[in-house]
Amino acid sequence: MTNEIFAILMAYLSCSASAEDRMLSYNEARSCSALYEKLKLSFLPEVNEAEYHGLPAEERSSINRRAYVAYVEWKAQNADFLKTLRSEVRSLHAGKGL
Repeated sequence: MTNEIFAILMAYLSCSASAEDRMLSYNEARSCSALYEKLKLSFLPEVNEAEYHGLPAEERSSINRRAYVAYVEWKAQNADFLKTLRSEVRSLHAGKGL
């Protein structure tokens, strides 16, 4: 996992923690959704994000499904690591009142 992808993962986990605590604003929800998409696509290195957005809807849908499956598989293989990260993010949120 590159530093950039790790930063995206942490930002997404922070969004997720915020959403568990409160209703997100429209802009926050859009931002979180964009992070989630970017995170999923990062598991398909052959997919260029800029090109992805220019593809027909059916092709984007197929890629999105593949990206989701890859992300879910990664989560299953890294469950302990992800649990630790989520715990750290929740602790940060609790300490900051986010």
